[in-house]
Amino acid sequence: MSVVFKETFPLGVDEFELQLPAGADILDVQMQRDQPCIWFRCEGVEPNELRNFRVAGTGHELESPRGSDQQLDYIGTFQSHDEMLVWHLFEIR
Repeated sequence: MSVVFKETFPLGVDEFELQLPAGADILDVQMQRDQPCIWFRCEGVEPNELRNFRVAGTGHELESPRGSDQQLDYIGTFQSHDEMLVWHLFEIR
């Protein structure tokens, strides 16, 4: 049975990690109550896996300290601070 869950993540850092159920399918990213959130779907109860993400503001460089061999998979765009700042979320693979 598929279930949709939500995780919050920090703003103000370029890269962060989240523990998500193995194979979780990320559905959306938005602000909720001034907190950035990722919604994801998973099947049943799976063990968690560590997943890496990158947030970049419009006009910011996407390079990472991890080097140029990383692949950034676009997840979505969201706004903060009364729509004054626009952010783009990527998963690092």
